[in-house]
Amino acid sequence: MKKLSLPSIARYASARAVRSRTWKHWRLAIYLASMLLSSSAWAQYTENVIYTQPSAADVGGMQAPYRDSAGNLYVVHGLAGANGLGWVLELSPYDGVCSPVSPGWCLTRSYSFQGFSVGDAEYPASSVVMDSKGNIYGASVYGGSVTGPNCPYGCGVIYELTPEPEDDICPTGSFTGNGWCETILYNFTGGNNLNDSGPQSPLAVDSQGNLYGTTWQSGPGEVFELSPPSSPGGAWTETVLYTFCSLTNCADGSDPYNAGVVLDSQGNLYGTTKGGGQCGGCGVVYELSPPSGGGAPWTETVIYAFQEGLDSGLGGATAPFGGVVFDSNGNLYGTTEFGGVNAWGNVYELSPPSIAGGSWTGTNLYSFCSAIFCVDGRNPQSGVVLDSQGNIYGEVSNTTQSEVLGYGTGAVYEISPPSSPGGAWTEQVLAGCNTAAGFTYGYGSVDNLAIDPQGNIYGSLYSGGSDGCYGNGCGVVFELSPGGSNLTSLTLVDTTYIQGPTVGDAVTFTATVTDYESAPQGSDVRRSHSRPNNQLKTRPATPDPDSNSSHRSREKRLVTPGAAGITGTITFMANGSPMGCDSVALTTSPGGASAQCTTSALPAGANVISATYSGNSSYNSGISFSDTYDVGPAFSSTTVSSNQNPTVISASITFTATITGYNPTGTVSFMANGNSIGGCSAQPVISAKATCVTKLFIIGVNSITATYSGDSNNYGSISAAYSQTVRSIPRILRGP
Repeated sequence: MKKLSLPSIARYASARAVRSRTWKHWRLAIYLASMLLSSSAWAQYTENVIYTQPSAADVGGMQAPYRDSAGNLYVVHGLAGANGLGWVLELSPYDGVCSPVSPGWCLTRSYSFQGFSVGDAEYPASSVVMDSKGNIYGASVYGGSVTGPNCPYGCGVIYELTPEPEDDICPTGSFTGNGWCETILYNFTGGNNLNDSGPQSPLAVDSQGNLYGTTWQSGPGEVFELSPPSSPGGAWTETVLYTFCSLTNCADGSDPYNAGVVLDSQGNLYGTTKGGGQCGGCGVVYELSPPSGGGAPWTETVIYAFQEGLDSGLGGATAPFGGVVFDSNGNLYGTTEFGGVNAWGNVYELSPPSIAGGSWTGTNLYSFCSAIFCVDGRNPQSGVVLDSQGNIYGEVSNTTQSEVLGYGTGAVYEISPPSSPGGAWTEQVLAGCNTAAGFTYGYGSVDNLAIDPQGNIYGSLYSGGSDGCYGNGCGVVFELSPGGSNLTSLTLVDTTYIQGPTVGDAVTFTATVTDYESAPQGSDVRRSHSRPNNQLKTRPATPDPDSNSSHRSREKRLVTPGAAGITGTITFMANGSPMGCDSVALTTSPGGASAQCTTSALPAGANVISATYSGNSSYNSGISFSDTYDVGPAFSSTTVSSNQNPTVISASITFTATITGYNPTGTVSFMANGNSIGGCSAQPVISAKATCVTKLFIIGVNSITATYSGDSNNYGSISAAYSQTVRSIPRILRGP
C-alpha cells in the first residue's frame, strides 16, 4: 500500500502564488490570507492572522482551531512539526509576557508527533476536542503500534494531550515534548473488514468522558466509541457501534470522510456520510441510537437521504462532506458539496418530526453560486457553526471569482435568518481569499469554524499564508472580529526616502480608526498608499442589506456618526514584538482617529508592521491588517589609518580600518599595492574597527586599501587609497 498524505492534498498541489519584491522603492504589501472580496461586509469584520505555518512536509494540512473557555486555541497541522508528521499548537492571547507570533497572540506550547516508527501518532487529519477536565483528544490517520494489510504505517490512534506536570515527569509510557505529555489511548487494528483504521474525523466527548468518532480509509467506515478505564492506568476500550454499508447498495450510508458525530440530550449520535443512500451514493444524514441495556449494536436510522434533481428535496443537494450541528430547538444544520439549486452545494436544515416515527423535514436555506461568478462561494466541505442569534457561519473551498482572476480560493460566509417567517435566508461573504496584493491565498479547512460569545470567528486555511510548501502556502489560523470600528491599514506618512529608507532612518507610521457607519454614503473605506498625501480613498460599495438586522446587535456602534467618540490607544508592533510605541493616544479628526509611531530601529529586510486598537465603551477593540515595509541596508564608508607614517622598512606597523554605518559588523580585508596583505584577510570588525598588523618591504609610497564585507544591516564598501611612506633604515642605525 502506498503511503498517502492527508486526504485531498492532491487537489491543491497545482496552485501557485507569485511573490515579488523590490528593494529600491518602498511599498506596503498587504499580505494577509483569506480577505478582501469586494463587499460591504469587509468593513464590518477585522481580520487578524493569528499564526502562519512557515514550512511543512507537503502542501498544507492546517485544521480548524478548537477554542477553550479561557480563549486559548488548539490547532492541528497534519504535516508540520519537528518530524514532519504533524503537530498540535496551543495559541494564547498575548498576556504582556509571552513572545507574540502575531499581534495579540503567542505560541504557548507545541507537540510534534514522532510517528509510526516509535508507536506514536502520525498525520493527524482533524481538529482536537477537550473534555471538562481540560484534557485534549484527537485522532491520527496513521501511526501507532499496530499494522495491517491496509495500514503498513500504522492503522491510526486516538491520543490524549495533557500539560506536563510541575515535576516535568510524564506518566509512564507517555511521549513528552514542549510542555505536553502525550498518551496513546487506543491503537486501531485494521479489523472489522478493514474498517477499523484511519480515523480522520473530529471526536465528540460525552459527560462520562466517552469518545466518539468515525473511520474512513479502507472501507465504507464505522462509528466507534472509546470508553475510559474504570481505574487509573487501565486500558481504554473500543466498541464499534455501527459499520456502514451493512444494507444492500449501501442504503445506510458509506464513507463518513471527515464528518464526526454530535450527541443529543438522550445520547443518540447524528452524522453524515458523503456516499451511500439513494441515487447511487448521494449521501445520508443518520441517527445512531443506543440499546436500552447499553453496549452494542446500536440502531442506525437514515433520517435523510440526499437525492439528485431539483424536485427531489433540498434542491438536489448531494455529498454532505461536513457533519451536522444542533440548534436549541433540535434542528440539524449542515452543508453539501454538490447539488442545490445551482449545483454548487448548499446549506440545509433538517427539522425533527412533530410526532414519534414521523419523517424529518429538509429545507434548503441557501444554494451557493447564486451570485455572478460565484463570488458567494461554492463547494463547501466543512460543516457550520451557529451563534446565539441563529446566524450560520462556515467556509467554502472555492470562490469562482478567485479562480477567474487567478488569485486563490476559499471564503468565510454568514447566512442570516429572515426577518419574518417564510422569508429568504441571506448570505454574505465575510472574508475571501485574494492574492492581488501579495502572495498569500488559501483553501478553506474541512473542519468547522469556532465562535466565541463576543461573535469573534476563528478558523484556518488548509494551505496558503506563505510562500512555503512548494509555493502553495502551509496554512494559517485566523480571527474575524465584528465591531463598529474598523482599524484601517497602516499608512506611511514619511515620504522623504525616494529610494526607500535604510537602516537607522526614522520612519513614521499612522494607524487610523474609522467608524464605517460615518463614512460617506455609498462608499467603503479602503487602504491607499499614494504620495505625497497618504489620504484614505473611498470606492463604490454595495450597501449591506443586513446592516439594521437584529442579529447585528452584538456590534458596538456610535449612535451619532463621526469621530468624536473614537477614543483609546494604539500599540504598534514590528515583526511580532512591540516597537516602542505602546498605548499611543488617538487624536481625532473629521474622518476618524489616528495615532503615529516614529522609529529608527527597524532592521534591514521586510518588516511586518501591525497595530492594535484598545477599544472603548462604544467601539470594539481591533487588530489591523499587517503590512510589510522594506528597509534597505545602510550605506557604509571605510577609511584607513596607520599608527606610524612614515615608517621604515621591515618595521611592524598597524593599519586600522574604521567603518561608518549602522552598528557595523562583518570583516575587513587589507591590501598593499593591489596585493593581499598576508594574515590580514577577513579581519573581524569590532566596535566599528578592524586592524592589520604587518611589515612593509617596499621603499617609497605604498598604497593601502581596506574592503569592508558588509552585513545584514550595511552594504559593503572600499576605502580610498591610503598612502603609507616607507623609508630605508638610516646607516647610523644599521651599524658599520
